[in-house]
Amino acid sequence: LVMAVILSLTVFFQISEITVSGSSPYTDEQIIDASGISLGENVIRCKADAVSENLAKNLPYIDSASVERSLSGKVKITVKTTTPVWSVINGEQSIMINAKGKVLELGAPEKALEATIIQGVTVTHAVPGEMVVFSEEVSFDFVKEIGDAVASSGLDKLTTLNLVDIDYIQALYDGRLTIIIGSTDNLAKKLALT
Repeated sequence: LVMAVILSLTVFFQISEITVSGSSPYTDEQIIDASGISLGENVIRCKADAVSENLAKNLPYIDSASVERSLSGKVKITVKTTTPVWSVINGEQSIMINAKGKVLELGAPEKALEATIIQGVTVTHAVPGEMVVFSEEVSFDFVKEIGDAVASSGLDKLTTLNLVDIDYIQALYDGRLTIIIGSTDNLAKKLALT
């Protein structure tokens, strides 16, 4: 019995095939390499629980992943992607951030136009795959609160969010209409009226 257990964890049930499903900006090879799973590894002992964390950190545009394993040696990784919702222009680069605050990439300043540009914040930590950190004056939680209210109001074309004065918040809608939000008091009601 002990020998059967040892053989099942070492010799038998080796991974013979790894497939990837779900659309993402990464190739299947990049996803497999970043997953931490490799061919020949024991399908029972492979750390499937760590795959989502590995991929989300190493390939920032992946939001989450799930792993299906079979004793036949086949492993299927299903990925879900995320998109930039916010951007900050920081000197000669843009910082692309998803709705949860994860930095997706550092790019050229013009890349910032692909998401709502946050003005009036200072970024103190921006590493792709990690959470963005703003200065104490305006935390990401504050930005997320505004983002959640904006999303629930249906204002899906914000060009910029100006947080230079957090008691006099302004937003530019669709590049042409300035919305004066003021403070975050009764934020949902204010946005519902716009």
